[in-house]
Amino acid sequence: MDKRWALIIIILVVGVGSMYYIVDNSNTVGSAIATFSKTTITIPDGFAVSGSESYSVELYNKKNTEKIEILDFEKRRDIKNILGNMSAAFQEQDDYDNITNKTVKINKVTVYQSMLKSDNDTLIISCFYKDHRAYCILMNGYKSMKKVNEDLDFIIETMHPDYKQSQD
Repeated sequence: MDKRWALIIIILVVGVGSMYYIVDNSNTVGSAIATFSKTTITIPDGFAVSGSESYSVELYNKKNTEKIEILDFEKRRDIKNILGNMSAAFQEQDDYDNITNKTVKINKVTVYQSMLKSDNDTLIISCFYKDHRAYCILMNGYKSMKKVNEDLDFIIETMHPDYKQSQD
C-alpha cells in the first residue's frame, strides 16, 4: 500500500474523532435552543418551550411540574429593584409567607435571588445582568434546590446574544 493511503486514513480517523469530541461536549449541538428578545439559550434536558413572546420564554418539564420563565429587561441596571418589585407582586397575589433573599455567583455572574414559600409551592426568582442586559428567571414546581441550581447554572452558562439580530 502506498504511503499516501496511510496518511489519508490517519487524517480521516483524526477528523472523525475530532467531530465526535465536539458533538459529545457541545451544549448546543443536538440540543434545542430558544430565542427571545435578542438572546438565545439552550433548553435544559427534559424541558420544552410552552410559550414565547418578544421579551420572555416559558419552559416546562415534560416529566414533572417544573416550570421556568425567563424575562429580558433589556438594558436596565436596577436589578435589585426589579427583584423587589417582582417579589412584592407575587406576595400580594399569592399567599407566600416565607421570603429568603440571597446573592450567589454563577460563572462570574452575580445572581440576586428571592425564594418565596407557601404551603404548597416554592417560587425562586433569580435576577442578574449578563451581556449588557438584565434578566429574571422564575422557577417553580421544583422539589430539590440542587436541581434548581443545576438548571439555573445551565441556563446562565448557555445564554448568549443572538448574533442574527442587531445588538444595541
